[in-house]
Amino acid sequence: MKKTLLIAAAALAAGVISSQAQVYSQNVVGYVNVVNPANSFNLVANQLNFVGPNGTNAVNDVLVTGNFVSGGSTGTPIPQQSQLFSWNGGGYNQYYYYSAADLQALNGGTYYGPSGWYDSGFALVTATLNQGSGSFIYNPSATAITNTFVGTVVQGTVTNHIVNGFNLISVVAPLAGLALDNTNVNFPSYGDNASETYYHWNGNGYDNLYYYSAAYLFSIDPTYVADGYTPGWYDTGGANHSTTVNDPLWQNVGQASFVLYPGPATNWVSTFNVQ
Repeated sequence: MKKTLLIAAAALAAGVISSQAQVYSQNVVGYVNVVNPANSFNLVANQLNFVGPNGTNAVNDVLVTGNFVSGGSTGTPIPQQSQLFSWNGGGYNQYYYYSAADLQALNGGTYYGPSGWYDSGFALVTATLNQGSGSFIYNPSATAITNTFVGTVVQGTVTNHIVNGFNLISVVAPLAGLALDNTNVNFPSYGDNASETYYHWNGNGYDNLYYYSAAYLFSIDPTYVADGYTPGWYDTGGANHSTTVNDPLWQNVGQASFVLYPGPATNWVSTFNVQ
């Protein structure tokens, strides 16, 4: 059921986010433990910059500390192994986890490559998991898998590109429970209707929020100010989630979400400083 929902989300989506310019601190480093629940899909984010041997924020550098499940030595990717779904703007590139021992067995006893993420042709992938983006991890195990992200906290001004359609995004800094219109997130709002939609993965599907501008609130309630409404992100019941603190519908550290952006491509500029 969860995989069906995941693939269905891809059929709806038509956008991508990419980093354009980033300023990194050389002084503030740390780690984040992200738990991938048992027998589940988890939408994860990497909010620390890491330069490893496979390149900056390569999945084969930043998604390696968890007890990921290898695909065995059958020669064919199987459902009972850890899988990574990397968003490409219109769907997912699917990758599979293999241990070095299984890869050796697959190649008739000749060492094939290191433990890590491979495509269906058993080529070590070069995909990345950069700040501001996200990917799905499928954990087939009966126990949770914890991956530890390590690296530098991204500081200063960060510019990400938002396209018309679906964007898979994460808050760039390791901050929890902040609304998209929080000043530390500063996601761009667009339009005077409720067509900008936020999709928060809850482990089984998506919880949605919709952006209501002042003009849209006025169109449905000319006395919206007196009635206590302010522009922000609302659920279908009319509750404003921009005004709540540590709202569970907003991203925790290590989480990503989809946003349907109805306007033309634009830049998402956010600023964060620890010091």
